[in-house]
Amino acid sequence: MNLCFISGNLGDDPRNSMTANGQSVTRFSLASKKKYIDSNGETKEITTWHRIIAWNSLADDATLLSKGDYVEIKGAESTYSYEKDGEKKYITEIVAASITVPLGYFRNKQER
Repeated sequence: MNLCFISGNLGDDPRNSMTANGQSVTRFSLASKKKYIDSNGETKEITTWHRIIAWNSLADDATLLSKGDYVEIKGAESTYSYEKDGEKKYITEIVAASITVPLGYFRNKQER
């Protein structure tokens, strides 16, 4: 089963476009963070960047988001390849099935 859950902050404003057959598609980057304690007892943080893609009505809803917003994504990982200048390139992205913004996030955002 190809199912993943990712939470984090948008790294940029969502970019929406239409395909040739009229489907709405929105893409954005998402930064998830993992904290750990190193061998010296210091707390460190690793940031992982994810490419997110949403389709149709979910794509339209995603345009309401903006850089920095905290979201939770449920989706499936998808990898495809293409050739550029004779070199094969690989892209991995998360195809969103749902995008959730916790209500508490908006409360905290208004208080800032």
